[in-house]
Amino acid sequence: MGEEIFSVLLTLPMCLWLTCDSENQQPHLVKFSGRPDRPTPKSSILYKLGRSPKAFDHHEWFVSTPDGRTRRYVIDYYSVDDLTFSIDVRPALDDLASLKARSMKFAEDMKAKVAGSNKNDE
Repeated sequence: MGEEIFSVLLTLPMCLWLTCDSENQQPHLVKFSGRPDRPTPKSSILYKLGRSPKAFDHHEWFVSTPDGRTRRYVIDYYSVDDLTFSIDVRPALDDLASLKARSMKFAEDMKAKVAGSNKNDE
């Protein structure tokens, strides 16, 4: 499961900073922290507003970058039913680059929703 989540993380538009000129440097998981008893602010707010089920787990992944830095990602796990769960993967808000990446992802999601609703109107 961890490998699948890591592959999802690498395909997200917010991972553009992972590109580099050297073929020898690949992003990899440096450190992992499971925090099931500490929900993220986002998951708590969405749950309290009734917009999402309660997250049953929370992880923080520290991923290397080709330039030697480490980026922190936040992953919330939500139970859909007895056999299915969904994940919310996003960069932690540790710096302006992470804020920009999350803003870009939010804008892309909103654009897709608007485009989808326009198709339904036709």
